[in-house]
Amino acid sequence: LVIGLSGFAHPNLVMNRHLDRPWLPKVLRPLIMNYIQWVIGYRFEEIAPMNRIRHIRCPVLLVHGTEDTVVPISDMHLIEQNALPENPVQLIEIEGAGHNSVKQFQQHASELIDWVHEHLNRTPPV
Repeated sequence: LVIGLSGFAHPNLVMNRHLDRPWLPKVLRPLIMNYIQWVIGYRFEEIAPMNRIRHIRCPVLLVHGTEDTVVPISDMHLIEQNALPENPVQLIEIEGAGHNSVKQFQQHASELIDWVHEHLNRTPPV
């Protein structure tokens, strides 16, 4: 089982959102991103959830707050759109929740637990 909470779709999207500053010349963005990729030892394309989802062959649940300003809910939809058709992704949108809205996420705990129980009791694919 894979469960994602408020996850970003691609590091480039996150980096561009955070590097969008009036004092930072746009020409520096690729240099900064290349440096980060060199430091972590992975290309962003290799680790982007919207790309990695194509390699997942088990139940996936993505949960995201509708008012998340750190990672917009559109990132969750990008991940889901890239999933394999034979491996559908279930989405839970938490109305009014931001990125760290623990209380609002806790209100959906039973829904998350039910999803886990439902998928743990299934026969695994062959």
